[in-house]
Amino acid sequence: MSGEGYRLLIADDEYWTREKMRYIIPWEKYNIEFMEPAENGEKVLQKMERETPDILISDINMPIINGVELVERIRERYPQVITFIVSGYDNFNYVKNTMKAGAINYLLKPINKAELIHAVSEAMNIINGRRLKEQEDANMRSKLQRAASMLQDHEYSRLIDKNSSANAGDFSVNLSMESAGYGFILLKVHNMKYVMDAFHQDINQVSYAVKSRLKDSVDEDIIIFNNTMKSNEFIIISREQDIHNHLAALKYIRVMEELFSSPVTVVFNNYSYSVESLYRAYTQAVSLLMTRRYHNKSEVIIQDAKEGDIQGQIDIQHLSEETGSQLKALMKSHNKQMVKELIGKSLRVCKERHSTYLDVKQVIRQINSLLMSNSSGLQGAGELLDVENAIDEAERRVESLDIDELIRYEEEVVDSLMAEAGMVKTETMNDTVRQVKAYIDQFYFEDLSLASLADKFAAEPSYLSKSFKQYSGENLTTYIVRQKIEHSLKYIAEGRLSLSEVAFMVGYDDYTYFSRVFKKVMAMSPRDYKGNRDEKHA
Repeated sequence: MSGEGYRLLIADDEYWTREKMRYIIPWEKYNIEFMEPAENGEKVLQKMERETPDILISDINMPIINGVELVERIRERYPQVITFIVSGYDNFNYVKNTMKAGAINYLLKPINKAELIHAVSEAMNIINGRRLKEQEDANMRSKLQRAASMLQDHEYSRLIDKNSSANAGDFSVNLSMESAGYGFILLKVHNMKYVMDAFHQDINQVSYAVKSRLKDSVDEDIIIFNNTMKSNEFIIISREQDIHNHLAALKYIRVMEELFSSPVTVVFNNYSYSVESLYRAYTQAVSLLMTRRYHNKSEVIIQDAKEGDIQGQIDIQHLSEETGSQLKALMKSHNKQMVKELIGKSLRVCKERHSTYLDVKQVIRQINSLLMSNSSGLQGAGELLDVENAIDEAERRVESLDIDELIRYEEEVVDSLMAEAGMVKTETMNDTVRQVKAYIDQFYFEDLSLASLADKFAAEPSYLSKSFKQYSGENLTTYIVRQKIEHSLKYIAEGRLSLSEVAFMVGYDDYTYFSRVFKKVMAMSPRDYKGNRDEKHA
């Protein structure tokens, strides 16, 4: 039974007494599970081996094992059970032995309903007090564990951050790493939106849960940390060879998929290194990640130490000259629908050809560059910002490994560049826009997009985009971005979270991307903004 309910077991050798107790109170109304009664003490102990009650009400005179002996055994084996004794004798001296044995109260036969309610209520209060204390203790342990986990993440992440001055002498680790020869494993989660909801946007809870489950999946002593600059990356370091094989990778994938409901990439980098060269190991693992196939499935990549330079071996696919020429022509003729169709076709070709992550990333950048250079001209800084925000979001979605989602975001880029005028206002659409704005204001931290909002509010995406701009005076994607940044300012002002945690709280699992968006809106980086604010309030 969960902490919100209670189990009650009655023990009495008289059938009619047991049945009276079953119906004397509507137990279920008070979240009390009335367990099937037992006719003697032996049956009680047998039941308890399978399912332990929270409250036991037992007759003192029963065959095989009487009430006094039963209470003694329960106190020894199940001390958490609250026990009452029922006696047919109005004589406290007769039941004092059961009180010494562990019963907290006794009831006289025939049982009075009011007295029964009072006794059960007293037991429930005791149980509630225990559960509250246990929850408080558990919460405190959890907070301390997460704090230690967060400290580890921040310190180890400094070693793979090219902008950090950290070195191995700054801290000690729980593995002897004085010599080279350690394996480096990068675990990349490609979609964080489900786990963000499950853990209430708390990256420290996410990080601690992932690391705990990964450690439980292997027997060896390993280092696991969450990259604080990219919350969807987890890194494993170990000398043990058993965790650097395909079977181990499948274990990691199973753990991660259960938590995230997302495809995962496991990259084994066989490069031998010391603590000081973790950054090199990390950058090489990221390069390997670029070679994974672009499909919505988990994948394992194993580096062969003899392969040499990875980047030089990647044959990057480019947008064909023919497609590029067609795209330019369609932009000049303002044929928005055909532009969208051509982009969709080009991206689906990438999927059919089993293109790599890097291929798709490159094609997206080429498409967006062509769109920008062949647009008819943007009116003012506001429109330019709208387009840049749409492009940033589209390029960020490459990480999702979902071609269909990527196409939807590219269509938003096209809509931003090729906006149409002359819409007719309708009150119905006005109401929809108000609802969409209210939803964004409340759920700014979710993975919001034009496509997802159009689907949620049963609107045609292009029409919703135009309506939102017409009624609110602001592009929908830009409004989403602005809400995220405005809430990030509030978190920074509170001063309780690190900047990478702030990024996660407003829906960005990549701090570098968050920083770029923040700078575009605020004209300074989050770090500079925080520094300036701290100086003013010092």
